[in-house]
Amino acid sequence: MGISVNNSGLVFRIVSATISSMGITIESGDSTKQQKNLKGVTVAAKTNVAPKTNDELLTPAGVCDDYSVFRNPGALAELRWRGTGPDYIKTAPGRSGRVFYRRSSIEKWLDERTVTVGGAAA
Repeated sequence: MGISVNNSGLVFRIVSATISSMGITIESGDSTKQQKNLKGVTVAAKTNVAPKTNDELLTPAGVCDDYSVFRNPGALAELRWRGTGPDYIKTAPGRSGRVFYRRSSIEKWLDERTVTVGGAAA
């Protein structure tokens, strides 16, 4: 689950947890169940966020969040329509297909438009 419970310095990995009015039932990696009262127990969630790699897939909104040069998803849609934007993946033909961008395609498209000082576009 990627969650740890810390109770007075005791930290262990949770396999599953159930919260009820009686408290929290915790099953740790060694298949033992422990009944813990929520009072005095700190539950800290650790999200398993994958590092941003060049092959990461981004939605148009994700591209706009990560790269401020793209104003909004509509601006990316216009670049797709004009055929001048970064390469993209379409899951199905027509309007029903979802659009994704590889981070490497965005980076490549930006690199192609980078102007060096005193020179032309790279």
